[in-house]
Amino acid sequence: MNPGEHRYPLARLLPDYARAAGGLALTVVPLLAVPVSPWLAVPMLSAAGLFAVFLITTVRRQVSRIAVDDHAIRSKAPFGHTALRWAGLTKLRLRYFSTRRDRERGWLQLILSGADVTLRLDSALDRFDQVVSRAAAAAARNGLGLDPATVDNLAALGINGSAEKGLPEPP
Repeated sequence: MNPGEHRYPLARLLPDYARAAGGLALTVVPLLAVPVSPWLAVPMLSAAGLFAVFLITTVRRQVSRIAVDDHAIRSKAPFGHTALRWAGLTKLRLRYFSTRRDRERGWLQLILSGADVTLRLDSALDRFDQVVSRAAAAAARNGLGLDPATVDNLAALGINGSAEKGLPEPP
């Protein structure tokens, strides 16, 4: 694999595949196995549709490739390619989502925007910290202000989100 190319490893996506398969099994199998009233079938089909969309999204993540170089970040995925030049970066947010009340487990989501392009990447991406580091450096070069949550999340990754490394102080 190219050193500037990043992927979502299968091992990190297996829990999402399990959730999608479990949700589809719990909604579709009963509909196929026993007669169900329309009052129950409609919500179950709606839930099955959501699990199917989640499955498709997970497959799309698995086959996507994120290419990063000194000039841009590119997402190569089925049904569309996206490119964002670092010089055109206008927004960087790094959000943390916890799965527990104690905030011990969770994931990060990197949101990059500029010129009608928005890329969303999550911490399941291999070498995610390297992508975030490049994005933070581009944000510093572009003079972007970062919100306090983003600065805190950068610090959690060991990336200094203050003016010491050229990143603007949050408002």
